Amino acid sequence: MSDQKEEAVSAQLAASLLTPFVLYMAGRIDAADRRATLLAGGGVAFIAYLLEVGKSMDPDILTLIPYLASLGFAAASVFTAGLALFPRISNADDWPSKIFLGREQGAGILETILTSEKQALSGMIDSQIVLGRILKKKNGYTYHAGILMLLSFALFMPFSFFFG
Repeated sequence: MSDQKEEAVSAQLAASLLTPFVLYMAGRIDAADRRATLLAGGGVAFIAYLLEVGKSMDPDILTLIPYLASLGFAAASVFTAGLALFPRISNADDWPSKIFLGREQGAGILETILTSEKQALSGMIDSQIVLGRILKKKNGYTYHAGILMLLSFALFMPFSFFFG
């Protein structure tokens, strides 16, 4: 009898310790989304500027190559920032993902999982691991989108200074 009570108390303690981490991870994912959205918006604005400059540009091959390369890097940056908003992970078989992302009825999953508090706690930890993988992918895509945007700027600025 005391083992069951001790198991219940330890599971409650672990769940209460896991709650701030869940909130922290949610905040980090929200911040990653904001960074990716800001980068994509800046990239689209830069593409619009490049297209406006391209209208009044001479069709000389010396000026066309850096312009097109800069336009290509900016478009790749926007695409990569868009990937950061919708990252894919290969397996999400923890019970919170099954409830929120699956097609099964959530009540049936919860009923089978919550019969054991260790299973419930294990599912919560597994869902945080999945959130960590999502955050890692979001930050990776955002990092690569930022590098592509800097390359786009670096190719266009000397072009605009010397040939503009």
